[in-house]
Amino acid sequence: MPFDYFAYGLRIRSDWELPEFAGLPGAAGLPLVRVCRGSVGSIASPRHEDLASIVGDDDCILTVPGVARYRVRHGEDIIVETIAGADPARLRVLLSGTALSVLCLQRGLLPLHAGGIEAGRRTIAFAGRSGAGKSTLCAHFENGGYAILSDDVCMIDVRREHSVVWPGPPRMRLRPDAAAMLERDLAGATAQNDGAEKLLFATRPRSRLQPVPLERIYVLGTDAVAAPTSPEPLSGTKALEALWSNTYCGSLLGPMGRASQHFVQCLQLLRHVEVFGASRRWGWHHFVDEAARLEGHFGAAAIAHRARVAAAG
Repeated sequence: MPFDYFAYGLRIRSDWELPEFAGLPGAAGLPLVRVCRGSVGSIASPRHEDLASIVGDDDCILTVPGVARYRVRHGEDIIVETIAGADPARLRVLLSGTALSVLCLQRGLLPLHAGGIEAGRRTIAFAGRSGAGKSTLCAHFENGGYAILSDDVCMIDVRREHSVVWPGPPRMRLRPDAAAMLERDLAGATAQNDGAEKLLFATRPRSRLQPVPLERIYVLGTDAVAAPTSPEPLSGTKALEALWSNTYCGSLLGPMGRASQHFVQCLQLLRHVEVFGASRRWGWHHFVDEAARLEGHFGAAAIAHRARVAAAG
């Protein structure tokens, strides 16, 4: 019996259980993606090849030493060839992150390396490098009543009148110290054994799968000593660079032949979405104050921004 899951506006049908995806309600009419185990084979006449990836026309093989090889084809199929002794949790983390992001790139979506929360029926995204605090911020805001749309990857569709974010798997990964600080139940977590020393937690259940318009993106940075400042608006080249550098699997855009398309998508996104650089002081003793400062910024400016967007048509 296959297992059916729903994430990123897709119906994911797998021949083995993927507990990280469980929990989203079903929906008819979503595009079908098939996930199965087997040999990835080879790509004839690849356009790019290195130790980590082999890229052909709408076809890609990803290699993760000691874990698996993933073949992602035509935005419809992911074949997983496991390596003996690989940790199942690590295998699924890479499936839901890297492999699924490549598939969504093939489908014309924009995977941003960001966590997203729903605030007043709009998405607020927190982008940044690994370790920047994206998941910790999202978990903190969930404690305050916000809904988490996605952890680590915000899947953005820019083909609509206003760019939207599709809900991701209803799970998030936190470091044990962050989870303890946020008073999460460690007994209900799942160890990932992926080298990042993170635990997997379920997020608050969602009752629907509809995408949520994206309103603003905060690109997170840290400064150990500087006094807090207001988030800095990014526009033009700086905003484009922020989107490009925080695109999940962005290094594959060139080999996939999608760099030009991605550039256009970033321009489309910036028509209605604000981008800010958000420098924060590092350390748990600053965390709550810094989070409150961010919340005040996106909360106070939201009404004015929506009025500007409505006036611009």
